[in-house]
Amino acid sequence: MPHDTAALAGRLDATLAILGSGALGGAIARRLLSCAVLPPERLVLANRSGRAEGVPADAGVRVTTDLAAAAAMADAVLFALPPAATAGLRVPAADRLVLSVMAGVSVERLAEITGAARVIRAMSSPAAEIGLAYSPFFAAPARPPPTLPSRAPSSRRSARPKSSRTRRRSTSSPR
Repeated sequence: MPHDTAALAGRLDATLAILGSGALGGAIARRLLSCAVLPPERLVLANRSGRAEGVPADAGVRVTTDLAAAAAMADAVLFALPPAATAGLRVPAADRLVLSVMAGVSVERLAEITGAARVIRAMSSPAAEIGLAYSPFFAAPARPPPTLPSRAPSSRRSARPKSSRTRRRSTSSPR
């Protein structure tokens, strides 16, 4: 039995960009719209064609071919691209929540692509369109964005205070 999303109608007051609106991204977008979970003016779709397949033209959804522009318009960014599309990909989204339904793309790689510290990876299926997708997820541990230098020492040796760095004395005795 499909999950009752009617209880969520109108509850999201954030703007969501879905990067990739093929089978999976499109199914998620259509479900969000059909259940009125997200009003059309709060949805941005980005894909190669610049068209929102399966979404009525008069729905009010913004569509673009520019992934970075879509991310800039949103509070949260959902990556639904083919995994191969991540090669060399950069989408600035450091201050946004980043979600992904891309198979085989780690939260670490998503953080590299976006500079985001808040990353969630989920698995879903096109059955999301009819409310039948089970979507387990994994949230990356809280951490500073990967573009910031780490404040933790890189090794135990460098963590020692300077005063404890003395020359080793030979403990062997002459025989």
